Amino acid sequence: MKRKMAWIGIPWIAGLFIAAACRNKMTVLLLLAAWMLLGAFRFLRSLTTGQMLCAGISLTVAMGTVLAYTALVYRLIVAHDGTATTFSGRVTAAAVYDGDWAAYQVKGSFADGTRAKVLVFTEDLGAAYGDQLDVAGSFSVMEDSYLFQTASNYRAKGIFLQADSDALVTRTASESGRLIRALQ
Repeated sequence: MKRKMAWIGIPWIAGLFIAAACRNKMTVLLLLAAWMLLGAFRFLRSLTTGQMLCAGISLTVAMGTVLAYTALVYRLIVAHDGTATTFSGRVTAAAVYDGDWAAYQVKGSFADGTRAKVLVFTEDLGAAYGDQLDVAGSFSVMEDSYLFQTASNYRAKGIFLQADSDALVTRTASESGRLIRALQ
Protein backbone atom coordinates (compact mmCIF):
# COMPACT_ATOMS: atom_id res chain seq x y z
CA MET A 1 0.00 0.00 0.00
CA LYS A 2 2.86 2.38 0.78
CA ARG A 3 4.35 1.90 -2.68
CA LYS A 4 1.04 2.67 -4.36
CA MET A 5 0.71 5.87 -2.36
CA ALA A 6 4.24 6.87 -3.34
CA TRP A 7 3.54 6.31 -7.05
CA ILE A 8 0.44 8.49 -6.81
CA GLY A 9 1.45 11.04 -4.16
CA ILE A 10 4.95 12.02 -5.24
CA PRO A 11 4.01 12.77 -8.87
CA TRP A 12 0.88 14.59 -7.65
CA ILE A 13 2.96 16.89 -5.46
CA ALA A 14 5.52 17.33 -8.23
CA GLY A 15 2.74 18.24 -10.67
CA LEU A 16 1.27 20.81 -8.28
CA PHE A 17 4.67 22.36 -7.74
CA ILE A 18 5.52 22.51 -11.44
CA ALA A 19 2.15 23.99 -12.39
CA ALA A 20 2.13 26.56 -9.57
CA ALA A 21 5.76 27.61 -9.95
CA CYS A 22 5.83 27.72 -13.74
CA ARG A 23 2.71 29.33 -15.13
CA ASN A 24 4.34 29.70 -18.53
CA LYS A 25 3.14 26.84 -20.74
CA MET A 26 6.47 26.36 -22.47
CA THR A 27 8.33 26.07 -19.17
CA VAL A 28 5.79 23.55 -17.91
CA LEU A 29 6.17 21.47 -21.06
CA LEU A 30 9.97 21.54 -20.82
CA LEU A 31 9.93 20.56 -17.14
CA LEU A 32 7.44 17.79 -17.82
CA ALA A 33 9.59 16.48 -20.68
CA ALA A 34 12.71 16.61 -18.52
CA TRP A 35 10.96 14.80 -15.67
CA MET A 36 9.75 12.07 -17.98
CA LEU A 37 13.16 11.72 -19.65
CA LEU A 38 14.99 11.44 -16.31
CA GLY A 39 12.42 9.02 -15.05
CA ALA A 40 12.75 6.90 -18.14
CA PHE A 41 16.55 6.75 -17.91
CA ARG A 42 16.64 6.10 -14.17
CA PHE A 43 13.77 3.71 -13.62
CA LEU A 44 13.05 2.14 -16.98
CA ARG A 45 14.26 -1.29 -15.99
CA SER A 46 12.82 -1.33 -12.47
CA LEU A 47 9.35 0.10 -13.14
CA THR A 48 6.37 -1.71 -14.49
CA THR A 49 4.13 -0.18 -17.11
CA GLY A 50 1.37 0.21 -14.53
CA GLN A 51 3.61 2.16 -12.17
CA MET A 52 4.76 4.46 -14.94
CA LEU A 53 1.17 5.05 -16.09
CA CYS A 54 0.04 5.71 -12.51
CA ALA A 55 2.82 8.26 -11.95
CA GLY A 56 2.27 9.94 -15.32
CA ILE A 57 -1.50 10.19 -14.90
CA SER A 58 -1.13 11.54 -11.37
CA LEU A 59 1.34 14.22 -12.53
CA THR A 60 -0.84 15.17 -15.48
CA VAL A 61 -4.05 15.45 -13.43
CA ALA A 62 -2.34 17.60 -10.80
CA MET A 63 -0.91 19.98 -13.41
CA GLY A 64 -4.23 20.08 -15.24
CA THR A 65 -6.09 20.97 -12.05
CA VAL A 66 -3.85 23.93 -11.26
CA LEU A 67 -3.77 25.21 -14.83
CA ALA A 68 -7.56 24.85 -15.21
CA TYR A 69 -8.11 26.82 -11.97
CA THR A 70 -5.76 29.50 -13.27
CA ALA A 71 -7.58 29.77 -16.57
CA LEU A 72 -11.15 29.50 -15.30
CA VAL A 73 -11.00 31.42 -12.01
CA TYR A 74 -7.82 33.42 -11.43
CA ARG A 75 -7.57 35.12 -14.82
CA LEU A 76 -11.26 36.11 -14.80
CA ILE A 77 -10.84 37.82 -11.44
CA VAL A 78 -7.50 39.46 -12.22
CA ALA A 79 -9.00 40.87 -15.43
CA HIS A 80 -10.59 43.52 -13.16
CA ASP A 81 -7.13 44.82 -12.18
CA GLY A 82 -7.00 48.56 -12.81
CA THR A 83 -10.62 48.82 -13.92
CA ALA A 84 -13.19 51.13 -12.37
CA THR A 85 -16.27 49.05 -11.60
CA THR A 86 -18.64 48.14 -8.79
CA PHE A 87 -18.47 45.18 -6.45
CA SER A 88 -21.16 44.04 -4.06
CA GLY A 89 -20.95 41.30 -1.47
CA ARG A 90 -21.16 40.07 2.09
CA VAL A 91 -18.47 40.53 4.73
CA THR A 92 -16.83 37.22 5.64
CA ALA A 93 -14.16 38.63 7.97
CA ALA A 94 -13.39 41.99 9.53
CA ALA A 95 -10.30 43.33 11.27
CA VAL A 96 -10.33 46.76 12.95
CA TYR A 97 -7.05 48.65 13.25
CA ASP A 98 -5.90 51.74 15.13
CA GLY A 99 -6.84 55.11 13.71
CA ASP A 100 -10.39 54.04 12.78
CA TRP A 101 -9.32 51.85 9.84
CA ALA A 102 -10.57 48.37 9.04
CA ALA A 103 -9.93 45.58 6.56
CA TYR A 104 -12.93 43.63 5.30
CA GLN A 105 -12.87 40.40 3.35
CA VAL A 106 -15.89 40.54 1.07
CA LYS A 107 -17.35 37.68 -0.97
CA GLY A 108 -19.63 38.75 -3.80
CA SER A 109 -19.68 39.66 -7.47
CA PHE A 110 -18.63 42.40 -9.84
CA ALA A 111 -21.07 44.31 -12.03
CA ASP A 112 -20.43 41.90 -14.92
CA GLY A 113 -21.36 38.89 -12.75
CA THR A 114 -17.86 37.59 -12.02
CA ARG A 115 -17.88 36.07 -8.53
CA ALA A 116 -14.84 36.80 -6.36
CA LYS A 117 -13.47 37.58 -2.93
CA VAL A 118 -12.00 41.06 -2.45
CA LEU A 119 -10.08 42.79 0.35
CA VAL A 120 -11.43 46.22 1.22
CA PHE A 121 -9.20 48.42 3.42
CA THR A 122 -11.13 51.54 4.36
CA GLU A 123 -12.31 53.66 7.26
CA ASP A 124 -14.05 51.60 9.93
CA LEU A 125 -17.69 51.29 8.91
CA GLY A 126 -18.65 49.08 11.83
CA ALA A 127 -19.39 46.20 9.48
CA ALA A 128 -19.55 42.68 10.87
CA TYR A 129 -19.99 39.21 9.42
CA GLY A 130 -22.93 39.07 7.03
CA ASP A 131 -23.26 42.82 6.38
CA GLN A 132 -23.53 43.96 2.76
CA LEU A 133 -20.73 46.15 1.37
CA ASP A 134 -21.00 47.97 -1.95
CA VAL A 135 -17.69 49.14 -3.40
CA ALA A 136 -17.45 51.56 -6.32
CA GLY A 137 -14.01 52.36 -7.65
CA SER A 138 -10.93 50.71 -9.03
CA PHE A 139 -9.37 47.44 -7.96
CA SER A 140 -5.77 46.24 -8.04
CA VAL A 141 -3.83 43.03 -7.58
CA MET A 142 -2.21 42.76 -4.16
CA GLU A 143 1.57 42.87 -3.85
CA ASP A 144 3.93 41.72 -1.11
CA SER A 145 5.91 44.32 0.80
CA TYR A 146 8.75 44.13 3.26
CA LEU A 147 6.30 44.63 6.14
CA PHE A 148 3.73 41.96 5.32
CA GLN A 149 3.30 39.24 2.70
CA THR A 150 -0.12 40.51 1.65
CA ALA A 151 -0.42 38.76 -1.71
CA SER A 152 0.84 35.42 -0.41
CA ASN A 153 -1.38 35.50 2.67
CA TYR A 154 -4.61 36.39 0.90
CA ARG A 155 -3.94 34.28 -2.21
CA ALA A 156 -4.16 31.22 0.04
CA LYS A 157 -7.66 32.38 1.02
CA GLY A 158 -8.71 32.86 -2.61
CA ILE A 159 -8.51 36.67 -2.46
CA PHE A 160 -6.62 38.13 -5.42
CA LEU A 161 -7.82 41.76 -5.60
CA GLN A 162 -8.10 44.69 -3.24
CA ALA A 163 -10.17 47.83 -3.54
CA ASP A 164 -8.02 50.90 -4.09
CA SER A 165 -7.91 53.53 -1.34
CA ASP A 166 -10.07 55.99 -3.29
CA ALA A 167 -12.99 53.55 -3.66
CA LEU A 168 -16.39 54.56 -2.30
CA VAL A 169 -17.61 51.96 0.19
CA THR A 170 -21.14 51.82 1.62
CA ARG A 171 -22.48 49.43 4.24
CA THR A 172 -25.92 47.92 4.56
CA ALA A 173 -26.53 46.24 7.92
CA SER A 174 -27.90 42.71 7.87
CA GLU A 175 -29.38 40.36 10.42
CA SER A 176 -27.89 37.27 8.82
CA GLY A 177 -24.96 35.60 10.53
CA ARG A 178 -26.05 36.33 14.12
CA LEU A 179 -24.70 32.99 15.37
CA ILE A 180 -21.26 33.61 13.84
CA ARG A 181 -21.23 37.17 15.22
CA ALA A 182 -22.04 35.83 18.68
CA LEU A 183 -19.26 33.25 18.44
CA GLN A 184 -16.76 35.88 17.30
